[in-house]
Amino acid sequence: AGDTVGVVRKEDGSLHFFVNGVPQGPAAWNVPPSVYAVVDLYGQAAQATIMDDMADLPPLPDDSSEGPTAMSPGSPCSISGATAANDLRFHQLHGTNAVITNGGRTALRQNCRSEFNDAIVISN
Repeated sequence: AGDTVGVVRKEDGSLHFFVNGVPQGPAAWNVPPSVYAVVDLYGQAAQATIMDDMADLPPLPDDSSEGPTAMSPGSPCSISGATAANDLRFHQLHGTNAVITNGGRTALRQNCRSEFNDAIVISN
């Protein structure tokens, strides 16, 4: 509870993840510009919320820099590719155990202690 995950696609096509603001390094290369996020609310994951757009994220460190650069506390879970913060939402089609609330910005499992399957959501 309370952890944040950030996802950034850089101009060079590399995909980077952040966990609680700390860069985890490149996860993939040659990622096409239009990318959709898939979130599986499984196990202890009971909720995911899209909190902000890319404008509020700090730049990724250069390949030449040393050591991780942390984002500010409470940094958002963000996904590049949306044209504006209002465009970045979870899609209305989702698994039967997932519920979309907060104007499409939050996905959750209402019965998270008893239902573990069929709670996949994707971005719009």
